[in-house]
This record gives sequence, structure tokens and C-alpha cells, in this order.
Amino acid sequence: MNREERHRGFKESLDGIWRKESQYLDQIFDEGISLEPKQQMQFYDYVYHHCSSFVQSGSVHAQDPGRHFHECLTRYLTVRLREMAAEMETITDYEELLIVYARKWQPYQKACTELDLMCRFFNVNWVKRERLVGHNNVHEVYPMAMHLWMELIFRPIDRSLVDSIVRQRKYAASLVYQVLQSIVQLYANDVRQETSVRDKLINIFGMESGVLQFYEKQTTKVFEGILESKRYSALKPVLKYACLAMPEIEEGVNFKEILKSHIAPQLKDALARSMGGKDYVQAILALRHGPLERGLREHKKLLHVIDQVCETAINSSEINHKMTSTELLVRYAHQLMTSKGSSEDELKRIVEVVEFIFDKEMFLMRYRASLQNRQINETSTSDDLEVTMVSHLAKRFGHIETTDLSKQLKEMQKSNVIKDQFEAYLVGRNIKLGYDFRLKCFNATDITPKINLIMPFEMQRTVEVFKTFFLNTYTNRKVEFNIQKSSGEIIINIDRNSPYFVKVSIPQMALLLQFNQKDKYTVEELAVRLGTQVDIIIPILDSCIREKILVCGESLSSSSSVEVAREFTKRKRHLNINTVPTKQIKLEPKFDEKELRLKRSIQVRCVVVRIMKKSMIISHTQLIGEVIEALKNHFKPDTKLIKREIEHLIDMSYLERSDNNSYTYIS
Repeated sequence: MNREERHRGFKESLDGIWRKESQYLDQIFDEGISLEPKQQMQFYDYVYHHCSSFVQSGSVHAQDPGRHFHECLTRYLTVRLREMAAEMETITDYEELLIVYARKWQPYQKACTELDLMCRFFNVNWVKRERLVGHNNVHEVYPMAMHLWMELIFRPIDRSLVDSIVRQRKYAASLVYQVLQSIVQLYANDVRQETSVRDKLINIFGMESGVLQFYEKQTTKVFEGILESKRYSALKPVLKYACLAMPEIEEGVNFKEILKSHIAPQLKDALARSMGGKDYVQAILALRHGPLERGLREHKKLLHVIDQVCETAINSSEINHKMTSTELLVRYAHQLMTSKGSSEDELKRIVEVVEFIFDKEMFLMRYRASLQNRQINETSTSDDLEVTMVSHLAKRFGHIETTDLSKQLKEMQKSNVIKDQFEAYLVGRNIKLGYDFRLKCFNATDITPKINLIMPFEMQRTVEVFKTFFLNTYTNRKVEFNIQKSSGEIIINIDRNSPYFVKVSIPQMALLLQFNQKDKYTVEELAVRLGTQVDIIIPILDSCIREKILVCGESLSSSSSVEVAREFTKRKRHLNINTVPTKQIKLEPKFDEKELRLKRSIQVRCVVVRIMKKSMIISHTQLIGEVIEALKNHFKPDTKLIKREIEHLIDMSYLERSDNNSYTYIS
């Protein structure tokens, strides 16, 4: 077979594939019927075979099959557009021209969009290689189709079309806007991008014509209409080109305020309806990852409005049931950690929401307290999930900010080692405690404030044995028994009834065991026997009275008499009354608000000094912004706090005011 015969066979083979492809093109261009998914895949296969045929043949250049497809497609679109152009060039009436132009444009643009998707292989392979070798006149399918429309349809009638649009007040606004949108798209896909789309519109219409103002007004209406109807998928094609003609959509405040006023009430209502942590997290993330987010995904500045709305809602003073978002999320995380079947994905969702909290340090502090309670009470269903949660928090906020959480996990590991050592110590000395003693040993800085209380006699010996072991094993250390966080199980047997197994706190245990000696005490007598104050005893007594284990015929006071409830009965034999709220025990919290405020003042002060050392001279506004940015993973400092600390540093002669509202660091 000679060269001419091979070339003829090559062309006939590609022509055969093109005939199959053109049948699908007729369907989407002539009939305006979109292809079914199966047909789309078939067309994609045809394009693939069209562009990759004969690539292994030594007599055919690798790019030739793709070039054949490009030529056939260009010719196909050119013939179609010339027929349209011939029809429109004869129209002299302005309104009719607008109508016909819009009627031709819509199906053409839709068909070209669909065609471009089905020609992805051609775009990312053949076109890309052609442009890499310098053939800059070759373009992907959609820009090529727009270029052909520009040359064959728009340019021959551009003057008449412009005149029609300038007269927009005489025609239907939707018709004029539709034609304007087509012109914006044509300029956006213009292969010769010497000037911006907005400048091109100004060049052909001028600022005095009012066309740009008309376009902005109609675009705003369309934007508001899409939001109102919640057809968020329509935002993507509208904003893609409108932002090129109207930079103020992303740069200005008008569209952002429209967007904010639309989504803020919806989120507020969704959060108000939330029944717990799961609903709360779902409401936030449904907005962040829903249809609206997908419609705005390519426009970061508009997308940021969603985050701003979420941030405002999460950091509002109160949410459902008079609870802060920090408390709600910590409780929800605790619920997941103590429930079987919880997934890592839900923990990730919690961490994503936590990222919006201004006071991240408060969340981490509360979460650490919750983690410690789970460790003490052995309520975590999975140690792996605990580690995973801390890992996700560290990824979001940094390892330095989550150091205390990591230490808390390691403290539990150390506690298990000490527990094993203590058990070996008991066996080695043949010491039997007489009951199950489950040891948890944590660093002393984590212990809550101490209350004076004489422990039950049955426990005093165990505590002394453990102290002896610990001080002999770990020199230069101090050990202290934490009464508030300890709990146990006792057996209640009243008048030879069936026994009840009751989980109690150590203060409850110490109090109830007093009734082994006699049936009735005054509150003051109990306080003396337990070596503590009456106001400490009252909430403990109250919890036992509520459970009807003890009875008191009057409101509790120092002279009130309390006795065993002889008629005590419960259907369940295993009870848990370890529910004395910590806040009822009148003690100063370990980490109170005053200490927190002082700590934050010092943090702000240190950050200001660090920034000033680096910059030496800095404006007031810039300093405020950099301080907020530096502390964002801890908390969001109030501007008043920053100003107060700046004034303090000025008084201490670390800084001084300069001209133009700036500060200078004094070394």
C-alpha cells in the first residue's frame, strides 16, 4: 500500500467516526435535546478514538487525528453560524433584532456548554499539546465556539445590537439583559484579552448611556431572585461572568450584605430549632457545605460571608437552653465519647465548628476537664477516639495550643503504670484492701480545690498504704487524695430488705456510712463528724434526700434532723446518685474568670511587644490587626483589651506614640 492509499484510508476512517459524532451534534444543536448520560459517554468515546486513532502508525503524525476533529468541528459550527448570520443581517427593526439574537443565542450557548464537557479528552490532551508547541490560535471547544459566534454573528451586527441595547428603556428588561449577558460571555471568552471585560463594555456603550447601570441593577435583581428561590446552582453561571463585568460584586459590600441578610436569619432559626449538639453541628455545616456553598465556591470573598455568618451565630452570647456554644460542643463531644458506635467523622465535624469559636482557649480548657472526668470515671468507649479527637484539634489549632490535652492523655498512661506497680506492691506484701480500689493518678496541677472532709474509715487505711508505696517509689513527690472527683459503690441494706448497689461520690459515701452508727443526726452533728462546714454538707445531704435514701421533715439548716428512710424502695437494684453539682459546693474554681482575664492581658502584652520588636514602628490599625491574627488560635481579643495593654506598655516606657497615629518601640 503506497502513501496515498494509506492517507486515504486514514481520512476515511476518521470521516466515519465524525459521521457518528455529528449525529449527536445534530441532536443538541438542531433539536435542542440534551444527551442522556449513556449517550454522553458514547460521544466521549468517539472523541477519544477520533483523537487517538493511528497514533502508533509511523506514517501518521500523533496530532493529526485530533487536528481532523478540530477541523470538522470548526467547519460544522461555522456553517451553522453563517446561516444564523444571514438571517439576522436582514433585520432592520431593533426590537426584532434583540428577540432573534436572544432566541439564537440561548440554545447555541447551552449546546456549546454540553459539547465542551463531552470533549474534555480533546481539551486536556490535543489542545494542550498544540498550545505547548506554540500554536496559540488553537483553543478549547467552548472558547473556540464563542470566538466563532463573535466573528460570524456579533461583529457583523454589533453596531445595530449596541444601538438596540442603548434603547433598553423601550424594550423588556429581561430581553435586553439576556443579550447583555451574551455579550459579557463573549468578551470573557475572547481569545484576545488585552483589556478587562468591564473596560470593553465601557468602550462600546460608554458610561453615559446607562447600560452598565442597567446591567448592575438587573444582575442584583437576578442575584436576589436566586437567593429567594433557593436555586443556588444557578449562582455559578451567573456570577462566573457577572463578576468580570462588575468587580464590585466581590470587592464591594452590597452583594455581601444581600447574601448575609439572606442566610443569617435562616441559620439563626436552624440553630434555635436544634435539639442538641448533633443538630447544632448539622445546622452549621449544612450551610458551610450545602448548595449555597457550591454555588459560591469559585468566589472566595462571597464565600467568606458564609463563614462570617457562622462565626457570628456561634459566638453569640447564648444559644438554645441558655448554653454557650462552647458548653454545647463540649457536651456533645462527651456524649459521643461515652456512646458506642460513634464515628471519627462526627468528631471532625465538631472540630470544624469549634474553629469558629473566638475563645478557643476556653473550649480547650473545658474539653480537657471533660476528658479528665471520662478518664477518672472510665466512661470512654474508645481510647483511640480520644487520641483521634486530640489529634484533630492539634491539626486545627496547633500542637502548642493543645499541649495540655496531649499531656492529659499521657497522664492516663502514667496512671496505668502506677496502678500496675501498686497492685504488684500489694501482692508482694500480702496486703488485702477488702474492696476493689481503682486508682487514677494525675498531676497535682489538675486537682480541683481541696475541701476538708474526713474520709470513711474503710478508705483511710487504703489511702495511707498507697501514700507509703508512692513516696517510696517516687522520691521528691507529694501525693494527695482528691475527694471531690473520687467515687465508689456501696451496698444499702435497710431492715433486711434486698440490698441496693449504689454509685456515690466519696462525700456521699462518707455521709451515708455515718448512718451505720445510728439512724438520726442533725446537720450540724454530721458536719462535726465529717470535719467540714455545714454549707458543704447541705448539698450532699440534699442529693440523698432527693433520692429518698434519707428524709428530713423541714428545709435543711444546721439544726435540721436527718434520718434513714425506712420505707426506701426502688424497682432497680443498681442506682447512681453521684449527681451533686460541683457548683453547689461553695469553693473558688481552680481557673476562675479573674485568673483568665489576667492570663489574657499578659498574652496580649507579650504579643504586642513581640510585634513591636520586629517592626520597631507600626501604625495603630496594623498593630491591632496583627495582635488579633497572632492570637486567633487562642481567643479573639477585644479591641478595648488591646488598647488597654498598649497604654500599659506606654506607661511602662516600652512604647511611645509617634506621629500619624503610630507607635515606636523603645529598645
